[in-house]
Amino acid sequence: MSCPVGSECQLPIDIVLRSSDQVLIGAHTANLEQWSEGFPPADGVSKPTDGQPEIVDLTEDAETLKTLLQCMHKVQYPDIPVLDGEKLFTLAHAAEKYRVHSAMAVCHSVISYQTTIDRYPLQSLSYAVKFNYPRVADLAAPCTLGESLMTIKELFGNEKTTVLAWLEYRESYLKAYDTLVIPSSRSPSRCSRWNNFYQAVQADLPRTPTAYLKAIAEKKSSGLLGVYEKQRDHLNFADCVRHGCSKLLEEWKCAADSSLASTPSFTQYT
Repeated sequence: MSCPVGSECQLPIDIVLRSSDQVLIGAHTANLEQWSEGFPPADGVSKPTDGQPEIVDLTEDAETLKTLLQCMHKVQYPDIPVLDGEKLFTLAHAAEKYRVHSAMAVCHSVISYQTTIDRYPLQSLSYAVKFNYPRVADLAAPCTLGESLMTIKELFGNEKTTVLAWLEYRESYLKAYDTLVIPSSRSPSRCSRWNNFYQAVQADLPRTPTAYLKAIAEKKSSGLLGVYEKQRDHLNFADCVRHGCSKLLEEWKCAADSSLASTPSFTQYT
């Protein structure tokens, strides 16, 4: 049994942490008090009477606790950015639980990377909501739009207000979908070529709201808005000019763009 830092640490071990996988890890009450807010102060821990430090059972696994304890020493921190998703979020939750601010800051920084959010959107959203990181929540929420309601319920458990907020957030995107697939003008062009253009646009757009939400989650909204320009060649005829088809196209495209751009952020519903 030793301190996770190894020979670099010369402090005496005066408390032992037993992980959920039954590994004994040496620690120092002074460091726990100085570097965290979640452990009891040094004078609140029983002093060894038989030469053996007190053993405290914790719910985290040994790897997580060892990484956390390294962040409570004046040494180079472990390479947290290379941790895979499960290990990263387990460490982040432990850092928040015990209020180890050094580890909290590093974990938050790594989870804030767009690459992390894109890879682990559900975990990122759960972490952000639980520990009040609104910027991360707003970055992660669009990436979860393709998920089922059952998945979101499982993610947030008894947090019904958060599930409701997610449903309201998704609904705002579904309203934008209507604008995307239906021309904004109440007076459709009488040009015979407009219908060809309309059908070509419909063929390129997601056929269902579910497919549309998945496209948003996969960051393909710019591709959705590009469909109108892609099919513009259908309107490059004299009849189209006479009937103002280009104007109707611009109105439709602008309405769709505006509808997507004005969709409220997730945290506006929480």
